[in-house]
Amino acid sequence: MAPPFPPAGFQSAVIVAKQALSPDVVGLRCRPATALPFAAGQWVDFVIPGQDAVGGFSMTSTPGQMEREGTLDLAVRKGRGQVAGAIHDQLAVGDRVALRVGGTCVLDENSANPLLLIAGGIGVNPLWSMLQTLAQQTPRRAVTFCYCSKHPQTMLFRDEILATLRTVDNGRAAFYWTAPQATALPPALGNKVSDRIHFHFRRPTASDFIDAAATAPHALSAYMCGPPAMIDALATALPALGLRDLHYEKWW
Repeated sequence: MAPPFPPAGFQSAVIVAKQALSPDVVGLRCRPATALPFAAGQWVDFVIPGQDAVGGFSMTSTPGQMEREGTLDLAVRKGRGQVAGAIHDQLAVGDRVALRVGGTCVLDENSANPLLLIAGGIGVNPLWSMLQTLAQQTPRRAVTFCYCSKHPQTMLFRDEILATLRTVDNGRAAFYWTAPQATALPPALGNKVSDRIHFHFRRPTASDFIDAAATAPHALSAYMCGPPAMIDALATALPALGLRDLHYEKWW
């Protein structure tokens, strides 16, 4: 006898859109059967009928989208377990899944501190949700978005991040590509470099992130998400530079 679906504590949802975001990342839009409130920075446990495995994926959309449209968005990289593989190779629009919200590293929308958002690879997902939420709710709050990836072509939401930063009063960005520079920057980036937006072909340091914010570290509120080695290093290095308000979760 098949176990009941959705499992206890989960909400049934339907896939209403699926698209390729990069060669190894797909975007999903899910519509829960009833509203599934969440905060910017949270993630969902994700279950597929007939599988015992549970995947965990951060929301890339805002809480406001759930309130207005009843949907949430996810970006899932292939090769991150059984559920991610099934999302890429099996799930289609109209399929039923189950979701459960989790996570405690969420954007403090009541704080006025300048924000420093640090993303590595697919760790951009919850920080993209935070940036959009800030732009919608408190666009006068200063924010710096630092994003590390291998190549410009694999950087998710790059143009959307840049466009969103232009809607806030004091938006800054520093993008870092860690692979050696083989070609010139894509033409779309050539006219976007300014005193507040910088592109680098090198691996960043903790000091680079502080410098990008152009704010005293003790005044910043920082959130980060990325590979475990990156988070481990920054969890020590950033406080050593004077950063007092640092938020992150390790669940990869």
